[in-house]
Amino acid sequence: MIKDPVKETFENASFSINDLKKFIHALPPEDGTQWGENLLRFFQGHDLNITPSGFYSNTPVFNELDEHYEQNENQPIYFDKSVFNERLIKDFFALIKPFSIEFSPPNQAVSEDNQYYSNNMFFSHSDAMSYYAVLRYLKPKQVIEIGSGFSTLVAKESLDRNNNSGKILAIEPFPRDFFIRLGKGGS
Repeated sequence: MIKDPVKETFENASFSINDLKKFIHALPPEDGTQWGENLLRFFQGHDLNITPSGFYSNTPVFNELDEHYEQNENQPIYFDKSVFNERLIKDFFALIKPFSIEFSPPNQAVSEDNQYYSNNMFFSHSDAMSYYAVLRYLKPKQVIEIGSGFSTLVAKESLDRNNNSGKILAIEPFPRDFFIRLGKGGS
């Protein structure tokens, strides 16, 4: 019988979460992955899934949730009528609704990264439609985005529909090729 070193390490072991974190971070990469495939398979075989956490992770970190400002208030800010006036919000939705109707991107990528499409992992259709409608309604002279991506493509489409009445300033330290092409095109 072939011995599995990962299984031997963790079967009947007693260790803390910090020990586990140190162990995982000390593992050498295997086949270009951050953690070895055998280790991941072992944990998943025991109904555990280990995912990295960070700014772009879609997995919440409980410590960050516990420290969030809403946890330290008796009544969350979204219940404050002076901050979120339901009548004003509904009136604004009525103003931007006509623009949301004209937003109809393709579901899949059609060309070389220069158009928003709904079936992506980064910017949902509903968020994109809302952003598009707000920009169409406000007709800003300049849109400033910290970071760039699908939202930038939505902003460009909205400004184009506004008769190219505004410019986009995307602050992006690592722009993708299609943003460089868009910048040369005048947006």
